[in-house]
Formats: sequence, structure tokens, C-alpha cells
Amino acid sequence: MPRLIWCLLVGLMLAFTATAVLWKQEKDDLEDQRLQQAWDALKRLEREVRIRAATKQADLNGRGWPSTIDPSWFTDEPPLNPYVSRSNPWVEVAGPDEADARDPAIRQAISGEIGSFWYNPSNGVVRARVGTSVLDSRALDLYNRLNGSSVDSLFGGGSATAAVASER
Repeated sequence: MPRLIWCLLVGLMLAFTATAVLWKQEKDDLEDQRLQQAWDALKRLEREVRIRAATKQADLNGRGWPSTIDPSWFTDEPPLNPYVSRSNPWVEVAGPDEADARDPAIRQAISGEIGSFWYNPSNGVVRARVGTSVLDSRALDLYNRLNGSSVDSLFGGGSATAAVASER
């Protein structure tokens, strides 16, 4: 009898281990898909900003960049950031005090007033924000991976004030 119980316990352990491995793999696959969706949306925004600047099909500022990103530039739904709620503003435009900034001062959508994307019309840089995470280090890593950045903090480097370009 003890041998039967031991075999059942080993079998249960193997079943639980296999289930945990499969669950982790599925979770990782879903996260990879989400990251890819965010990256695709960011690249789509960047590409449209560059096209509008090059073809002068937008209101350009003195530095040759569109002064804002207009959702009407997209024939279908504008690019969306899967890490930030759709109730947040779509794009935040950097203010004049952020003219030289390459990243927003607030890189994480910590409230409903923070834009999903950040755009600096002084240099044409577009960044995708990340949502809140249990670990700030995970959110920072995600921000850097998504934007090709190497910032060392979720906050800092510019003003936290910016004008909202448009709502979804």
C-alpha cells in the first residue's frame, strides 16, 4: 500500500509541475504578444510622424516636426497602447520646457490623466508609456525594452506637465 501512495504522490507532483510549466509558458507568450502589440503601435506612430514631417502634410513647427499627432492621420483606429487603459488620454504632447527631452518625465501611466503615448514635437520623439506593475524594476525594464531607451528611473528628466493632444 505505501508503494501505491508513493506512486500516486509522484504522479500528482509530475502533473502539477507540468501544469505549472504550461501555465508559465502561456503567460510568457501572452506577455510577448502584448509587448509586440505595443511596439507595433509605437512604430506606427513614429512612422506617421516622420511621413507627415517629410511630406509637410501637417502643421509643422519651426523645427520641422508636426506640432501634434492627429488621430485622423490613421485610416482605421489609431494605434493603441495595450499597457495603458483606453480611458487615459491617447497622446501627451511635451511642453516647451521639455524641448530637449528624449523621454517623458513620467514614464508610467500612474493615473488616468497620463497619456498612453508621449510625443515631443521639438525633436519628433515618440515614446510609449507602461502601466503600473507590482515591481517598479519590471515596469522600468519594460519601458526601456519597448522604447529602446536606457533610462534608470520611471520618473525624472523633464517636466511632468504636458498638453493632451487628443482623446481616443
